[in-house]
Formats: sequence, C-alpha cells, structure tokens
Amino acid sequence: MATIRNPVLRGFHPDPALCTVGDDCYLATSTCEWFPGIALHHSRDLVHWRPCGSAFSARFQVDLRGVPDSGGLWAPDLSWCEGRFWLTTALVRTRHWPMMDAVCLVSTAPTIAGPWSEPVPLAWWGWDPALFHDEDGRSWFLSMLLDPRPGRDHMAGVVLAPFDRARCALAGEPQLIYRGSGAGAVEGPRLYRHQGWYYLVVAEGGTKWQHRATVARSRRIEGPYETDPAGPLVTSRGHPAHPLQKAGHASLARLSDGSWWLACLCARPLADGSCVFGRETALAPIAWVEGWPRLATGGVLLPPRVPAPNLPPAPWHGPLDDALPGILPAGFLSLRDAPDPQWYAWDGAVLALRGRDPPTSCHEQSVIARRLSELPTRCSLRLDYQPTSPDEMAGLLVRYDSNEQLALLVSGDGAGGRCLRLTRLDAGQWSEPEFAPAPAAGPLRLAVEVAAEGISWSWAAGDGPWQAIGGRFPLAPYGDDYREQWRFTGAVIGCAAYDRHRRQRWARFGELRWEEADQGA
Repeated sequence: MATIRNPVLRGFHPDPALCTVGDDCYLATSTCEWFPGIALHHSRDLVHWRPCGSAFSARFQVDLRGVPDSGGLWAPDLSWCEGRFWLTTALVRTRHWPMMDAVCLVSTAPTIAGPWSEPVPLAWWGWDPALFHDEDGRSWFLSMLLDPRPGRDHMAGVVLAPFDRARCALAGEPQLIYRGSGAGAVEGPRLYRHQGWYYLVVAEGGTKWQHRATVARSRRIEGPYETDPAGPLVTSRGHPAHPLQKAGHASLARLSDGSWWLACLCARPLADGSCVFGRETALAPIAWVEGWPRLATGGVLLPPRVPAPNLPPAPWHGPLDDALPGILPAGFLSLRDAPDPQWYAWDGAVLALRGRDPPTSCHEQSVIARRLSELPTRCSLRLDYQPTSPDEMAGLLVRYDSNEQLALLVSGDGAGGRCLRLTRLDAGQWSEPEFAPAPAAGPLRLAVEVAAEGISWSWAAGDGPWQAIGGRFPLAPYGDDYREQWRFTGAVIGCAAYDRHRRQRWARFGELRWEEADQGA
C-alpha cells in the first residue's frame, strides 16, 4: 500500500494552503523574503509532488527590497472559483511589534502556471488573509485581527467581511467572528462548508512548540462559532519526543475520491532541538467524527507516514518547465530581488552573479540558494572569479538571515592577488575566523558539508586536492529557535557575490553539485 512520507515538502515550506481542482492537488507555501514569491506545488496522488512555479516572480508584482528578515510574503491561501485561482497573502514590510506594517494582497490566474495578475492591495486588519467561496455564490474575506492597543490581546481573533470578486475588493466592514479557544495567538483562519455547517480552522499557540490547529463551527457564517470540545485537531504540544514538532496552521481539502485531507506545517528538530530545516509541509487524512474533522489516524499527533489516498499513482517524469536557461532553476531562491540580467545569468550549466550589496544588506544582494532539506548535505562548485579589491567577494554560503551566515569567499587581498576568507555573521556581528592565500589566477573549487555535527569547509586550486579550512562550526545558529528569536524561514546553501562599489565584475559558478542524504526509505 502506498504511503505518504511527512513532511512531503521538506525544508522551509511553511503555512501550507491545500487546494483541489478536479483530479489536481496544489500546495501554496510562504517564501518570506525570498523570490520567487509564494511557492506552488502540484500533485495528482498526494505522494508525488513537483514545483509548478510561483505566484510572484517579478519585482513589479511584489517588491521585497528592504523587507525585514522573516518578513515579506506570509501565509498564502489558495482557492478556486469561477474558473480561476485566487491567491491571498500578506506582505509584511516591518515587524515592529505590535504596530506592524503590512498589506494584504489578492492575485488571480486562469491556471496554476499563471499568468498571475498584478496583486491588488486590500485594507489590512492583520496577516493570514484567506478567501472563502460559499455555495450561494458569495465570497468572503477573513484574516486574523491585530489589535496594537496597550493592554489588549494583540492577536485578538478572526474577522470576516464580504468580498466582491468582480471588483476584487471588500464589500463591507469586517466583523469579529471568533476569539479562539483560549490557547492564544489566533491566526491562519480558513473557512469550509460541510453538511450544513461552517467550519473555521485556525492556528493557535504561536508557530513554535505550543502550536496547534483548532476547529470551530457554526450554522451561520457570521457565527457564533463553537470550539470543538475534543480539543485541537492537530498539535505536538506536550509530546517533545515526537519527531514532527510545531504542528499547526492547517488547511483542509476534499479530493476527487471524496476523501478529506489536512495540510499543516511541522518541524523536524535535531537532537539538540535545532530546527534548521525551518517549518515544513505535512499531510494527513481526515475523518468526520460526530460532525467534527479529526485525524483519521487517531489522536492529535501528526504521523511521519500516512496511507496514501485511493487515487491512481501519478509520478512525474521529464524535466521541469522552469529549469531553462535564463530562468531561475527549479528549487532555487533569490534573496529579496527577482533575478535580472543586470546581475544574474544562467545558461543551464553555469550560474553567473555580479556583486552587489554586502552580506548584511536587506536590499539588493546577489544571492541564489537552495533550501536545506536533509542531513548530511554536501555542496560543491567551481568558481571562476578575478577580484581586484577586498570589497569584492564571491563564494559559497550557509545562511539563515542577515544576522546568521557563514561563507567561504574568494576575495582580493589588497596587494593584487586573491585570498580565501571564511566569514561569519553571528547575532549580526561580523568576524573572519580563517584566512588563506589563494592562487593569483585560475578556477577554484569550494565545498561545504552540513551535518548534525556541524558545518565543514574545504577548497582546492583547479583540479588539485581538497584542503580543509576553518574547522567545524556549530549548526544551531541556522535554526528557527536560535537565541529564542521569532524566525520563520530556514537554512539555505547557496552562491553569493558581493561588491558594495558595484563594479561590473562577474563571478561564474560551474559544476554545482548538491549531494543530500536520502532519508526516505
């Protein structure tokens, strides 16, 4: 019997929205400060998933330059109505708690591959916007409510407002319909209709170890809503040994075989508690018990494996459409800025980057990366780069955000030659733990191995032997909970080119290889 391995989307794929259209299943997940904005995946059996593009791939659609770490695009919702996909998300531009600056966006497309319309901004009451399309033809907008006033519950509940699809605009003032179960931090609302009831699914407890998904229901869409007396639908709270933690922020969908399924986020902590993969996407079957959706596997814990639905197997074959010259390869991310020929090129074999802002910038960096999804992972590449100044740097990096980074960079040595600089940002403090001279000309090879035991670096001149550099560095700083900060992305490994003077010099990265351990057996 076929099974689904959780997480199905591994490494930094939080806040999933599950949507079905006929025999096709889609997942939309948050991308925060990374382009392409809002990752989209496609499956026909829930077992085999493949990337199918993104909602926002150009700067004119969404400008992420200057958004804070773990800001940007949060918590999408994906729905289908009147022959179109409807996608909502929040663009978070500052994270000054509790007076945050953000805007809710709505975009539509005739197919999941687009073209997606330029997003329309809506009035903002809080993040996690969603649309619900009722059986009577009406549509509704809902989101969490942020109340920044002193002495108030800042995450105050869920608001609902009528939505005019023709104008892509709200058609009335929002009303508060649910304050939560008492677990606090109400967010991620979604509405469903089943057998005469409206079901409201919300996230509670914050997106860390107390996270959960809660269900409430009402005969009227405006409420009042009764919370499921059995408790949360899914959570790992109180079960610290369970391999899938932080379960919550759920969405539901009905498949073509009539079965109901849940998609939610989760995390795989390492032995030391570090969640370096970020928040990931998992699936579980739903059973309706006495009028309430419950995990069909029993209890509230998200299983590492669940039986697949009764659908024909549908593995994907052939190359992905977006793995083409000039386009960001499938599975790769660009930091805060859409790839542009002025600083980015890809011919199917060699990635070229022109140096821009320095590593601490939140504006225009030339960084292309991939999510860390398994341990151990080894990345190696061949770098052709002739810097002439210490301000010019290019190489390989492990990154969480602008405060936590580790990179092996080729740079000018200030005397007409080249050098290797192992650089580190820890809590925003810059240091260079290792320095080594490098040949004045010719290609260099760089490699990093990321394992539970730590991060190790090596380099080689041309086709010469590999040489270790810098010892082993701890992995914990590249996890969600380092220094107890609210961080919402995940560790990435990638290529970077920096030059704050913006000379026209290019770094060319060839022979890129990612070797990941296969944990799927």
